[in-house]
Amino acid sequence: MRNTAQTTVPATFKPSGGIVAPAPVEPVVEAAPASPTATADLFAAWQSMTVREAAETPIDQLLILLGVTVTEVEPDALQDGINARFCGRIGFAEIWLSRTLPQADREPAVRDFLATISTDDRILLRGAAATPHLVRQVTARLDCYDWCVEDHDHYTGHIEDISHTSSQAALMVAERHGDVPLLHAYINVDPFGTAPESRVPHLIVSDETETWPMPLLGAIEFAAQLTVFADEVRALAVRAAGRADDTVSSPEPGHFPWCDTGACTTNEHVGPEFNMPVPPGLHAEHDELLNAKLGAHEEFGGKPEISLSSNGEGTLLDVAAADKVIADLEATVAAMRAMRAQMVQGQQA
Repeated sequence: MRNTAQTTVPATFKPSGGIVAPAPVEPVVEAAPASPTATADLFAAWQSMTVREAAETPIDQLLILLGVTVTEVEPDALQDGINARFCGRIGFAEIWLSRTLPQADREPAVRDFLATISTDDRILLRGAAATPHLVRQVTARLDCYDWCVEDHDHYTGHIEDISHTSSQAALMVAERHGDVPLLHAYINVDPFGTAPESRVPHLIVSDETETWPMPLLGAIEFAAQLTVFADEVRALAVRAAGRADDTVSSPEPGHFPWCDTGACTTNEHVGPEFNMPVPPGLHAEHDELLNAKLGAHEEFGGKPEISLSSNGEGTLLDVAAADKVIADLEATVAAMRAMRAQMVQGQQA
């Protein structure tokens, strides 16, 4: 059981409820806080500290070691009768202290919370109204994101349940009785989440049975994979629909189906070409910001390749290289779309 009796502490510390080794105290050389890489390692390091080491380590060093932040808040940010709150686990935790809490009681409150920290997420309260429920209810008007569809004008409920959520994008599958969602995605912010990444805008992708939170760049990469998947599904459907008696225009002898036979020569097959327009204010050699042309050269084996040129430089892409460039371009377009959406967001005060 934790000792809660008031004891005498060294002059360099505020009065504390923790156990303190008797004087005299040998000089301690303060080392830089350790940085274990795993939660289990961090907890083991904390548990290996002796009572004396824990008591004599300055509170700011303990906070850095254990991955805990302390914020002093106005009294109305906490439930009535609560003067301190702990939320999180070792490595990712936050302590709120009421500004009305006497200065002499603040460090003891922090050390009490640190003494109970573990690898499991938990919410702990300190004060006359602290109960085993470890939650608090508020009634407030919340500042919202412009994409949030939740009603936060007059929110009443547990503060831990507050969440900002956008409308959903859904991938539907047609069935006999109607469309059924296969995947859906939405933007989310959990302002009181224990994980730092949950407290900033991120995407949630779900299939109704499992949920995958994604950072914004991860979501863009996922969208690029979906685009590749869509192309593969489309190709499979076309392949499955093909039949031997399908009427397809036959290419002229010695040419590919995509050949512009009027432009082909004996050694070169010329196919479709696309030249990306150059945006105003940007200069590109030969007006080639990005130019792609399908062709084949008999002297180089006769295999179809895409000639990709940009600003006077070019290269030939085989099938594998073309797939890689397509995936990169799709990721670029997805990223630019995300940036375009962010352009209309207002600057925070």
